[in-house]
Amino acid sequence: MATAMRNSRQKAANAAHASGARSVVQRSPGSSRERSTLTLRGSYVRQGNKKGKKTTSRDKVLYTSDLGPCVAVCGFDGNTAFMIHSDSTGTSGIGRTSLKDGINSLVAMGTGSGWTISLIGGSVPGCMSYLQQRYPDASYVPLGESEGAYITGDGVVAKSKRRLAGRYGVDSITIDE
Repeated sequence: MATAMRNSRQKAANAAHASGARSVVQRSPGSSRERSTLTLRGSYVRQGNKKGKKTTSRDKVLYTSDLGPCVAVCGFDGNTAFMIHSDSTGTSGIGRTSLKDGINSLVAMGTGSGWTISLIGGSVPGCMSYLQQRYPDASYVPLGESEGAYITGDGVVAKSKRRLAGRYGVDSITIDE
C-alpha cells in the first residue's frame, strides 16, 4: 500500500513537472544535490628539514600537521611541488640540517627564480626573511598561522582540507596514503 502511494505521488509530480506546474513533491535543498569528493594520493611530511618531500604528480598532495611554532615551507615551480615541515632555519632542529640544505636536497632552486614559496605556521616572518636572503628571486606568499598545511602537485596550497576542497570547487577531499 505504501509503495503504491509513493508511486502515485511520483507519477503526479512527474506529470506536474512536464506540464510546467509546481510539483506537489517537495525535496529538501540538499537531497537532490550530489556531494562531490576529490580523492588525492597523499604523503605525510614529518617534522625536520631533512624529511621534506616533493612530487611532480598532479593527483598527489603533500601535507603536515602540528605546526605550532614550526613552518610549512611549500614550493612550486610549475612542475614540481615540495614541502618541508621546518622546526628551525639553522642546524639546531631535528636532523641537524639547515632549511636551505633541506630544500637543496629536494630541488635545485638556484636564486629561486620561477619558484613560488608559500609559508604556513608559526614563525612565518622569520622564516620568510631567512629564505628571501638565500632565494632572492623567488615569489613569497605568507599564509599566516595554522596547525596544518597542504600542497598538491598542481601547486595548490591550503591551510586545511576544507580550504583545499574549496580551492578545487568540491565539497570534500579524501586523501589515500
